[in-house]
Amino acid sequence: MTAYTLTLQIDAADLPPLQQAGEQIVLVRRLADAGRCVAWAVLALAPSHTFSWNDDYSLYASNTPNAVGNLVSVGAATTVTWQCGYRYTSVGFSSPTPDPTLGSSTVQLVNQVPAATAASMLVGLAQAYAVDGGASGTAQPLNAQTVPAQQIARFTASQAVWIYLASGLQTGMIVTTPVTATPMLDTRQVFSPALLLPFSAAAPNQTARYSSTLGSFYATST
Repeated sequence: MTAYTLTLQIDAADLPPLQQAGEQIVLVRRLADAGRCVAWAVLALAPSHTFSWNDDYSLYASNTPNAVGNLVSVGAATTVTWQCGYRYTSVGFSSPTPDPTLGSSTVQLVNQVPAATAASMLVGLAQAYAVDGGASGTAQPLNAQTVPAQQIARFTASQAVWIYLASGLQTGMIVTTPVTATPMLDTRQVFSPALLLPFSAAAPNQTARYSSTLGSFYATST
């Protein structure tokens, strides 16, 4: 199992204007073809944070409507065994069934809740993390995909993380896909361009530092 660590740094002199803007640090995972993004973690501004996680994933199901701005309320969850299929029914997740047709880091889910009960479910992957040396908390959603009754979703693991600043967001909130260039601001929030860090077993420890000149985080050598 690989342990991943992200160190986040902000100069003390840069904190006051960010605090006045009501911004926080937002971490969003990049998963290919996995529906909408979810704010995996929203952290208070500080000169330094150490953020860590590992390879353990969960599958979750929710009745939350799939719309940007909604907070995902997890109704059921189960630990992921890769290269396996799961069924989700009115009583929860089934045990994993090995499926050699799936990739080595892919999982499949079939929504078998009757259409008369729930026409579709919100499902996705989740992961726990620890902040500043604390204990790992509850696994938090990484993505949000609507799956109609009797239909199938597949998710593949990825450790890539977007890092940016924003106001008005909370952990577990469905968000728009982060942008890596200067965005057009809207009237609801202030946010910075995002830095994408592709974590891997070969690069498990990385550092991101905020630059007031750039208005965003940048990667530094570890």
